[in-house]
Amino acid sequence: MNRLPFNIVLLMLWAFVILITGCENQDEILELSDISDISEVGMEGLYQVNTSSEVFYLQVNRSSGKAFSSAYCFIDKGSSCDSVAVTFDGGRLVSVENNRTIALFKTGSDDLFVTFPESNLPDKAYPLLKIEAPWKSVTIKTNIFPRYLQALPNSQVAIQEDIIYDNRKGFYTGPSSPYTSTSDFNKLITEILGNPILEKDVVPIDLKLDLYQPKNDVVAKRPLIVMAHGGAFLFGDKQGSLMKMLANVFAGQGYLVASINYRLGGSFLEPAIVERTIYRAVQDYRSATRFLIDNAHRYGIDTTAVFYMGHSAGAVTALTAAIMEQHEVYTSTGANLFRDDLGPIPLNTQTKGVVSLSGAITDLELIDHDDNVNMLLFHGTDDDVVPFHSGMPFEGITGDLIHNIGSSFIKIYGSAAIEERMQEVNLPCKLHAFSNLKHDLHLNGDDSPNDNTRIVLETTINYLYERLTNAKPRIVEHKTGKNSAIYTLDSHGSISVGEVKWDIAGGAIVSQSNIDEIEVCWFTNAPNKSLHVTVKTESGIIVESCWEG
Repeated sequence: MNRLPFNIVLLMLWAFVILITGCENQDEILELSDISDISEVGMEGLYQVNTSSEVFYLQVNRSSGKAFSSAYCFIDKGSSCDSVAVTFDGGRLVSVENNRTIALFKTGSDDLFVTFPESNLPDKAYPLLKIEAPWKSVTIKTNIFPRYLQALPNSQVAIQEDIIYDNRKGFYTGPSSPYTSTSDFNKLITEILGNPILEKDVVPIDLKLDLYQPKNDVVAKRPLIVMAHGGAFLFGDKQGSLMKMLANVFAGQGYLVASINYRLGGSFLEPAIVERTIYRAVQDYRSATRFLIDNAHRYGIDTTAVFYMGHSAGAVTALTAAIMEQHEVYTSTGANLFRDDLGPIPLNTQTKGVVSLSGAITDLELIDHDDNVNMLLFHGTDDDVVPFHSGMPFEGITGDLIHNIGSSFIKIYGSAAIEERMQEVNLPCKLHAFSNLKHDLHLNGDDSPNDNTRIVLETTINYLYERLTNAKPRIVEHKTGKNSAIYTLDSHGSISVGEVKWDIAGGAIVSQSNIDEIEVCWFTNAPNKSLHVTVKTESGIIVESCWEG
């Protein structure tokens, strides 16, 4: 018997779909006879035929290792059948048997002509269309280089310095003292506290940041880390040794890192100096982050992956920036005889995580159930600058002197107290306590990095990667018929979808309006019905989700 041309075999299958609308109860799947290799006629795929009243689909799949194909037909209203029997009768005629009905049909260009042998009705033609499936050609390699978990191969870091992100009235930014070592820092604090008067006048200040990013990177968008230096809100700079080291490490792994300067100093003549100084820093931190988000296209930022990070005063700033809402702003930020109103706090940006090195907050009630925040905290248990649990700042250095300043200083709550509060309101928090270590737990006595620097880096790298990869999109079903539905990816803005690969079992994808939405018709007799989606984010992270019917 001669082998039929491709279009005959294809079109005769469609006849069955058109003729039989009540085929939902078929139990038997028969073979396509006289075809030695289904791939030779290229029949695999999804096909569509338009009738005067319905749209029909036919899914043809090659059966592995066998010389026939299984075929499924269904209509867009949800009716479905799971059985096709095809018999070749030579020439251009074929027959399809379904229960007691036999139909003869033939092809004509792209049409299907149907004839009932026992009737006198004329042939009726229906147009055919093979549905192209571009989503099937999507390839996402899941065994790619572990970006963000390891340094990029041959990574080099490019730096853009002194980008102006805002202009606000303040005392100063950047280095305010030649003191650089821990011992000199302690001396500076004692001197300032012993002479608690600073210049009260404020002037407009350009606020600047430095951007670190990998050179010649293949990823168009990168997660953002906004980083703030320490220095007791009195001195410090975005190009301090710790900031430069951290920025280079994380940029070398694929992140975009912003090391910022913020307003320092205050007037000891005004009450609540600590709150007002912290608030200025938080305003600047939020302002820098907002500037970067607003210029995400210019700098290549994945706005769904923003992290806050800081050391000491910078950690206080980062923590407070992550949790403070407008209704929680300090009342001391308003105006009185000695001070101007500091104004509102800039709009917050949702963060994937906050990394704090020897940080604290001024009020545990700032952390509540409504906060969507995740924290990683590092702290020495014998910290004499920022208390591990709670107390006055610098009390371990200045002794009773701090109590002579009165209202200038307030009680603050360190990492141990923050962790307790986070647990109380059921928010995720990890605390790494370093026993018997003081404020600069990452430094030796001569200010050289110690092994704790490696621990902090490795722990932070793993934490950031975990936060990037655990944001999996949810597959949401919207039923459209008995055996049909539309499925969408819902990520709640937690990932930036770049590429999507859909895989289906027990059905067929009949349309895809965009990369994160598909329309599916399910086979009624399929033993398993499931969807598997692989997503590559715009920042190069691979995440996967599944749905089972």
